[in-house]
Amino acid sequence: MYTEAYKKLERSLTDNIAEAQAKLGYSKNTMQFYYPLRTLNHFFNSEWEADEMNKALQGFIDFVAPRFGETRIEYKEHRFCFYLSEAAPTYVHEHKEKNEFIFDLIQLLLKPDTSLETVTSFFKEWDENCVIKEVNNDEFDILITFTDRDDPYYYCFKDEELQIVYHRFLPEDYEDFGF
Repeated sequence: MYTEAYKKLERSLTDNIAEAQAKLGYSKNTMQFYYPLRTLNHFFNSEWEADEMNKALQGFIDFVAPRFGETRIEYKEHRFCFYLSEAAPTYVHEHKEKNEFIFDLIQLLLKPDTSLETVTSFFKEWDENCVIKEVNNDEFDILITFTDRDDPYYYCFKDEELQIVYHRFLPEDYEDFGF
């Protein structure tokens, strides 16, 4: 019934697991990810309250069980927590190709001499037609999106003097935050 929404949510969780593994390395541990209700509503193309979303998410538990093993979902303080068993990071590690882009981006951001110019050059190596926008707010300096890659995220960067920090958003979440 909600197969497309479940696929989007699974991809999001898989991408978050891959990002964590790029930052910290693979570890066979349980993981937790939090999603605001509004983000989940974007996946389902809905405007549900927490109770309705909770009902829809019960099917997701069965949907991902063959890959993620036991998953538990709880609603706390306007967001849903996805408790993933150690099977989820193991599945991503063993069955998904390493996300070279995320891994290389994390490595680049760990270098002390990385600048916003270095970041934009890096993105252009992955997609010469990527869109780079200066952002006029206190949160970020630039926003980068891909045009020639299967990557739905908005990458936002801020030069914090000693390091470049980033956040990755789905387009709808970026719009919701009003950046």
